Amino acid sequence: MEKRIDLGYSRLYVLDATPRGFGAEYIRVYIVDGDEHAVAVVETGPASVAESVAKAVAEIADGRQVEIILTHVHIDHGGGAGRVARLLAEQGLQVAIWAHPRGAPHIADPLKLWKASNKALGETALVYGEPEPAPS
Repeated sequence: MEKRIDLGYSRLYVLDATPRGFGAEYIRVYIVDGDEHAVAVVETGPASVAESVAKAVAEIADGRQVEIILTHVHIDHGGGAGRVARLLAEQGLQVAIWAHPRGAPHIADPLKLWKASNKALGETALVYGEPEPAPS
């Protein structure tokens, strides 16, 4: 589900990024469409929904730069960052990913994060999907 909120100076899109089968919508992606140069994407959701997130972002960005902002790198918040960035770049969009310095290494090489997530989350990690490295 996508919701659009007009703030006057910009538009905020709220996307449901909850993987199928969870019932309630509880993971959100926020797209801020604020100026003619770029759109901001706050969180990407898990890797398993990256294709649908990338499709929505590309449509809203309409050729503009995409700035992905991650509040933290847990796989339900930023697990799709690498895949979303790759899919957008494949469409010719310029993409930057912003993350805390402690989280940035996990975006570049998510293997350690994936192993820890599997241990902590079990089957839920598999539903969220394995993160892929961000394009360099």
